[in-house]
Amino acid sequence: MKKIRWGILSAANIAYDQLLPALRRSDRAEAAAIASKSEGRAERFNIPTIYRKGL
Repeated sequence: MKKIRWGILSAANIAYDQLLPALRRSDRAEAAAIASKSEGRAERFNIPTIYRKGL
């Protein structure tokens, strides 16, 4: 069965503390990208694709 690829819009703590662990526990989900104003905050998610606001 294919995984559902998720994009996270914001590097807020709730996404890091709650959403990301839930996606990683799931057999059917994959965190594919993150969008954030701060590349430094987005890098801590260890997601391959980072989109930055304004670029």
